[in-house]
Amino acid sequence: MKLVNDKVLIDRFFVQYNNGCEPFFPIIGCVLQGKQKGLVYVDSFDSPQVLLVIHNFGFAQVITAHSTSAVWEMVCHTIHSIAQNSDDGSYKIRFYNAGKGFIDYVERQKNYHYQVGERIRGIYYKNQQYQQQPVYQLTAEDVDLINNQHDLDISGRFWSSQNDFFEYGHTYCVKEGDVIKSLCYAAALCENKAEMDMSTHKEHRRSGHAKEVMIGFIKNAIKAGIVPMTDLYANNNGSLKTIESIERTEKTVVHKEIFRYQFLIINIGGHGEN
Repeated sequence: MKLVNDKVLIDRFFVQYNNGCEPFFPIIGCVLQGKQKGLVYVDSFDSPQVLLVIHNFGFAQVITAHSTSAVWEMVCHTIHSIAQNSDDGSYKIRFYNAGKGFIDYVERQKNYHYQVGERIRGIYYKNQQYQQQPVYQLTAEDVDLINNQHDLDISGRFWSSQNDFFEYGHTYCVKEGDVIKSLCYAAALCENKAEMDMSTHKEHRRSGHAKEVMIGFIKNAIKAGIVPMTDLYANNNGSLKTIESIERTEKTVVHKEIFRYQFLIINIGGHGEN
């Protein structure tokens, strides 16, 4: 596959993606918009039929109307080439919405370390009027606390810079002194759709802080015209119970499942989870 550097062509891909040709994932949209770092590959510049979008952190999506062994061989050859050019020859890539054809191809190769799991994509929307939550946003002074206490690397994992994280992350947190007990933020924000992510300090888990920061983030996001999107494994009972608990106690917001999809993780030259 060919690496695309033509912004006009990538912009065209984004318009098609945003118009619903594939299930929409804000992290992939941010790469196509140039908001977050990543790579865009295509099978042909003249008449593209297969698009491979890879976020810097390893999230990816293949956008195509075709599901053939030739397509999946081409995609796998591309990610192998990326691995070979890495420092240690290893690479972990996480494919959103991996269809049956792609998964079957990977299984047949017999030489991949891979995992497949069902994930649920959902959104929150306003059910009744409510008061906006107090704004407990973090500032640039909290960078070291976030990185050290939550191992997030805010300028390297998702957002391209600290400034982007603080401008677009819409972070809501529980902080006491120099301890950030829990925080919820937008890992990506594309077309007013926010990919929710959260982290709770290891010493303050099972304390209700996760639910608190999620509620704060959700309400402030909706008030600002942003759609909070959830994405979790179908067997993640803890997160599912938190969502149910929020709906029980916060009648002003409702969570709706949009679709379920297969999430494919491929480890080239290594092992690992998630």
